Amino acid sequence: ADAEVDYRGPSRGSVRSDAQGRVRVDDLAPGFYSLTARSGTQVGALQFELRRAEHLGVLRLKAGCRFGGQVLDEAGRPVRGAVVEAIAVPQAGAFDLTALTEAMSKPDAVAARARTNESGRFTLTLVAGKRVAFRASAEGFAPGRHPAVVVRDGMELSFVLRRGARVAGVVVDDRGAPLRGALVLALQPDGMLEGVPKAEARTSWDGAFSIHLPPLRSVLLVARAQGFAPHFRATVQVPARNLRLSLERGFSVRLRVVAAEDPTAALPGIHVAVDLQGGFGTGTTDGTGELVLEHLPSRRDTAAGEDAVLLWGPARVPLLRPITEPIPD
Repeated sequence: ADAEVDYRGPSRGSVRSDAQGRVRVDDLAPGFYSLTARSGTQVGALQFELRRAEHLGVLRLKAGCRFGGQVLDEAGRPVRGAVVEAIAVPQAGAFDLTALTEAMSKPDAVAARARTNESGRFTLTLVAGKRVAFRASAEGFAPGRHPAVVVRDGMELSFVLRRGARVAGVVVDDRGAPLRGALVLALQPDGMLEGVPKAEARTSWDGAFSIHLPPLRSVLLVARAQGFAPHFRATVQVPARNLRLSLERGFSVRLRVVAAEDPTAALPGIHVAVDLQGGFGTGTTDGTGELVLEHLPSRRDTAAGEDAVLLWGPARVPLLRPITEPIPD
């Protein structure tokens, strides 16, 4: 009861749970959200994609440990108001292809968040033993990143933020109308296996976005909004301005995965990555072996290769199959 709940996504804010621990938030815009909760030294976090009004279930808080740190600029001055976030990453040695492919187009899973005071100091509370990376961000600075570590009580983190180069543009739909609240991610694909956090921004009312990044670096930009297929822009050289990222409605497909030796035997829990020339979709089959992938891109460069579907199960052995049935134009 009386837990402080912070949510961020297309809509953002903070609320407190009632005496029964219940929380209700109305009029949220659809999209991806990170939710963190804290009551004393007990903490919890949840990431979800909101598509319609729904009940998110029960978030059970666990005992956490407290630690802190400081954010400074290049001159050694404290950075006030910087946001420090703990990002959940896979356990050391694990390779989860499902999580990796989904992470290419989703915001980082925030486990805890804090803001620095006038001395640049911050305090975070996290469940001990969790493996997390950290990101510190402030207006005008490139994000500061700390590699993944195992959380322990009393540890100390430090960040030095440097002035960043600006990547800016606008996100529009296929008719040219600006998309408010669209998510723009900037990432380095070679750093995702190490759990390097992404840089993120939301578009304003006119579809504009701006991200500060380390200069002279090439990044992958991903833009997405509820109801649209993700847009991928590879090898964007930093700095960059006047970018125009256009999202389309795309199409949806329903897949059913069955055993090769018995087509009547549906296979639940199979991870699926549909690789289309121009984008991809991922998911896991349900108890009936079925999966619906929504908002796949319909504009594709067919000269770049054939569409394919990648399947893997609990043994994590990938199986590549070309798509034989026609994909809508």
